[in-house]
Amino acid sequence: MLSEHRVLTTTQITQLAFPSRHVAHARLLKLHRWRVVDRFQPLVARGSAPHHYVLDTAGAAIIADEDGISPHELGYRHDRAMAIAHSLQLAHTVATNGFFASLVAVLRLS
Repeated sequence: MLSEHRVLTTTQITQLAFPSRHVAHARLLKLHRWRVVDRFQPLVARGSAPHHYVLDTAGAAIIADEDGISPHELGYRHDRAMAIAHSLQLAHTVATNGFFASLVAVLRLS
């Protein structure tokens, strides 16, 4: 999902793939430790933003291996994956992905 959608929040990942926020958080923590995913929290005026996840180097290697190519051939670069954190397109990308995740969540419940 991260390879296709660039960045997803904890809530969006939960809606797309997990039965609960607790289960999602536990799995995402392991994936982060294994460098399958990387995460950041954008600065907000009040409170704190949710973690935002992007593909990390081990995750790119896994995807490339499944496709029978190298991470280089996949076109993955960690600096480019993390660049979304400072992009003017972050809010738009997260909102678009939120709409998609909400649709999937509704369909999973039906």
